Amino acid sequence: MPLHRRSLLAALALSPVAVRRVGATERRSLAVDWRTTVGDAGLLDSARVDGQTLLLTDHADRTATLHAVDDDGSSVWSRQFDDVPSPETVTGTDDGGVLAAGRTGRDDQMMVARLTADGTLSWRHRVSVGYHDQKTGVQPLDGDRVALVSNSIGTHAVSARLQCLDASGTVRWDHTRDGFAATIADVVDGDLVAGGYAFESAFGGWLDRIDADGRRVWSHRWPEEYTDAAQFGPGGGVAAAGVYEDDGTDAWRISYLSADGRIQREWRHNFAGDDRASPGAALRLADGSAVFVGERDESARVRLLRTGPQGSPDTVTLEPFDAAVAPHDLFPVDGGVLLTGDFESASDGGSWVVRLGDAGTPTGTATRTRTTRTGTDTEVTPYPPPPTDVTETTTGDSGPGFGPLAALAGLGAASLARLRNGEKDAD
Repeated sequence: MPLHRRSLLAALALSPVAVRRVGATERRSLAVDWRTTVGDAGLLDSARVDGQTLLLTDHADRTATLHAVDDDGSSVWSRQFDDVPSPETVTGTDDGGVLAAGRTGRDDQMMVARLTADGTLSWRHRVSVGYHDQKTGVQPLDGDRVALVSNSIGTHAVSARLQCLDASGTVRWDHTRDGFAATIADVVDGDLVAGGYAFESAFGGWLDRIDADGRRVWSHRWPEEYTDAAQFGPGGGVAAAGVYEDDGTDAWRISYLSADGRIQREWRHNFAGDDRASPGAALRLADGSAVFVGERDESARVRLLRTGPQGSPDTVTLEPFDAAVAPHDLFPVDGGVLLTGDFESASDGGSWVVRLGDAGTPTGTATRTRTTRTGTDTEVTPYPPPPTDVTETTTGDSGPGFGPLAALAGLGAASLARLRNGEKDAD
C-alpha cells in the first residue's frame, strides 16, 4: 500500500469503541469470545504492549490514531497523530513502552519515535532508509537499541535495508540484503529476525537472525517459495508460505524452526475448494503448537490453521463479523489468542480485535487518558556495514527435536511489525 506523509506531533483524543460478547452457540475450538471495533478507518499495524492491544488506524484525511484495548475488550485510551507524517507501524518494548515509525515527506527518510508507558514521547529521530514507497518495520533490540527494516528499489530488484540506531539517534549499523526483499520482521531474545523473498532465486524465501551488534547469527533459505508469515520465540519459530500447485489447488508450506534457524519439521497443507487462503500471520504458542491465519479476499470468513508441536494440522473457519474482513496479526494471551484486522470495504469502517478461546468472557468498558509531549528531531549518519559472518542452512537440514519452550505470554512486546511489499500483495 502507498505510504502517507505524516508527523509524530500529536494531540490527545478519545474515540468510540464497540464491544460485543458472543453467544454460547459460537463456542468451539478457537471460537470467538469477544470482538471490539475501534474508530472508522483501516488498520495500519497492531502490537501487544503491557497487557494491552494497540491498533494503529489510518484515516482518509491522512491522519492516524493509536488505540489501546484491554484484554476484556474495553477501550483504554487513544492518541491522534494529526500532523505530517504520522506513524505507519508500531510495536512494543519490554518495559511497556511503544516504538512507532513512518516515512517523512521523503521516501528515503523515516521518522522513529519512542513513547514511555504513560504515553510521553521519549525521543524522536529522522533516519535515512531504503528508497521504496512501501511499509517499513521497527523492532526493539538489546541495549535500548532499535532495528529498522525497509526496502530499496533498484533497476532489477528490491533489496532489504536493515539498520539499528540507539536512543541518541546514532545509527550503529546499516546492512543491505541485495536482491532480498523484506516483508516480515520479528525480534527474539534481543535479536532481529527479518525475512521475505529473493528475486534472484525465483522468489525463494529467506530468514536472517541478526544480533544487536549487527552480526548475522544464522540465515535460512527456501529455494522455491517466499515467506509470507513468520514468528519466533525463545524456543524457535514457525513460518508459512503460500504455494500454487500444478493441479490448480492452493497449499501452505508450514515450517517449524529451531532457535538456531534449522528446520525441525516441514510439510505442505492443502486447502480444497473455497477453503483456500493466503498465509497472513503466524504465532508460536508456549506448548510448541502454532496458529496461522489465512487472508481471504472479499470474504467474511477467517481461515485458521492450528498445528501441534509435531504437526497434526486442524483447520477452523470463523466469521467474526457480518462483513468482508482482512486479518492482520496474532498475539498470545492467557487461555486464548488475539486476532486483529480491519474490513475490506471502507463503508464498513473501523479496525477490530477479536479474542479466540474455548469460552466466552464478560466484557466491560473503561476509559482513561495519557498525556503526550513533543520531542526534538535529530539527523543521523549511516554507520559502516557490519561483518557478514553467517551460518546458513537451506530447507531439508535436520534439527533437534522440540524441548521445553519458554512461555510466550510476555512476548507481546515483541509483536510482529508486518511489512507489505506491493509486488507480493499483487500475487
